[in-house]
Amino acid sequence: ERGLVVYHNRYASTAGWIRMSSAYCEKSPEGKRLRQRALGESFGLGGDPKIFVKFRDAITGLEYLNRASDIADKGLRVELGAYKCHVFLDWQDVRDDGTRPWSELCDLLHGTGVPSLDDALHSLALKPVHDAVRALLEPDLIEQIVAAADGQSPDGDREPVLVETLAQRARAVLEA
Repeated sequence: ERGLVVYHNRYASTAGWIRMSSAYCEKSPEGKRLRQRALGESFGLGGDPKIFVKFRDAITGLEYLNRASDIADKGLRVELGAYKCHVFLDWQDVRDDGTRPWSELCDLLHGTGVPSLDDALHSLALKPVHDAVRALLEPDLIEQIVAAADGQSPDGDREPVLVETLAQRARAVLEA
């Protein structure tokens, strides 16, 4: 199990990168010594660009997605308000193997949390449909169609163009 707790013990906001652990005592046959480890080393993260880590903040319930190689190289970027904390749990490695577009989702989120990564993946898959429906229901187009249907259109020659535009956008919805 992997977990990361980050606490800000000050009345101010802060942001930065968590790359190294706090010092801890390591016992060896030669004696005790203080040691720090990189976050990537502690979590066993490598440099494969197709491996991503997803995790959940137990405080907010938000889920995050980051490239494992970025955390191994740079650490994890966090932002904290006064006396706030993050408790990152449920770390899972996922591979972008073409079945789920983890890379595209990671680029879209830019390190921000979402209520559900699975829902975000579904929204990403449905983006072409959503865009096509938005284009079909564009307010300006709807206003022009309503005006033409009511006989209020100042340019009666525009009606065939409106019908063709509407048909094209409806086709795009069906294709998406």
